[in-house]
Amino acid sequence: MEMARLAQSPGQIRVVASTIKAALGQSISPSENDFLSKLERFSEDNLLSVRQREFLWSLRERTSRKPVQGKYRAAYLIQKLWEARADLQYEDEEKLERFRAFGQQLSLSKSEWRWVFARCRELNLIDDEYVSLT
Repeated sequence: MEMARLAQSPGQIRVVASTIKAALGQSISPSENDFLSKLERFSEDNLLSVRQREFLWSLRERTSRKPVQGKYRAAYLIQKLWEARADLQYEDEEKLERFRAFGQQLSLSKSEWRWVFARCRELNLIDDEYVSLT
């Protein structure tokens, strides 16, 4: 809903693209940078497709990261998952390794939190069926 409204406002799209680009800094890929650069020049004549909105939303989500959700600290859950990594798939282990490199300073986006909670539930590391993401 929010992204549909945003798609109707070229000025807002330009502001959001610039904000995301500044917030993510060097952590964006060349293709993400190109996409955001194009949106910074977005005009009334352009239309933002659903796919572009979804991509913009995913980039925007990466700008809001939190070290704690509910009663859970990201670094603690990542450590618990790391200790139980033998029960995870190889791809999950690679992702864990990247998160673990941040140590106690780890903050996660909402999609990353969803991934962590799902893995923790699979391995029975947490009992909560639902944790509200803020």
